[in-house]
Amino acid sequence: MNTRKSLISLATAAALAVTLAAPVLADTVGANVNTSVTASVPAVTTQTPASINASVQTKAQIRAAAHAASSTISIGNIIARSDTEISGRITALTNLDARVQAMKNVTASEKSSFSAEIQTEIGDLASLKVTIDAATDVSVLKTEAKSVTDAYRVYMLVIPQGYLESAADRVDMIASTFGTISTKFQTRISEDQSAGKNVATLQASLTDLNAKVADSQVQANAATALVVNLAPDQGVTSVEQSNHAALVAARADIKTAQQDLVAARADAKTIIAGLKSYGDAPTVSASSSASVQ
Repeated sequence: MNTRKSLISLATAAALAVTLAAPVLADTVGANVNTSVTASVPAVTTQTPASINASVQTKAQIRAAAHAASSTISIGNIIARSDTEISGRITALTNLDARVQAMKNVTASEKSSFSAEIQTEIGDLASLKVTIDAATDVSVLKTEAKSVTDAYRVYMLVIPQGYLESAADRVDMIASTFGTISTKFQTRISEDQSAGKNVATLQASLTDLNAKVADSQVQANAATALVVNLAPDQGVTSVEQSNHAALVAARADIKTAQQDLVAARADAKTIIAGLKSYGDAPTVSASSSASVQ
């Protein structure tokens, strides 16, 4: 049981105990007052009716006190939880912005635009935190707290959207490196062919490498197209479902692109091994790694 529930349960239990005790006390006092003239039942109180009334809270007063305590606890808990959620989202967005700045295969204007969107999101969340921290009405506070997820969808949409675009950029960067390597490979293979060497296997591997690299770029572009224009659903179920479907499809495209690059790297290793057997292997940069993480 969490702290909020524990406190509310204690307050409710205390209120219930007093409520149940009230009629018993009233009956006892009443009996004492009504039978004070009977010799067999001695008087047990000298309280006036006013003092008796003051000592016994009414049900309405008890409910009001319990409600006030519950409201105070609710407000504090909601604010604390919302502040934590907002802080986590701002940190995640800041990390995403750093990744955007590291993107290589987008124009400066595209990078600036993407970064500006992230900074706007961070600013809006910071403003929302100020509003939430100042809220005193539970119903209003709950609405503002709900908007942390509904209106921003940082974890559900913005972060995966940004990382998918970053992954697509990484695919393009690796594909570009493979393009440079492919040119070197073709030069060596052509030279060996001119020297009368059997290069059929090497040429087939290079053809496959080029096809895999080209497809990786197709998949990366498809992933970008799927997510680039997505916006928070604002609580609209159909939009939420559409966004989710787009993210799932984009992840599948990036996964395929990564598999293409892994296959291209295997082709590159085959070609290098073949060229080495001819004593003519080119130097391949370590940047040809197929990782897109």
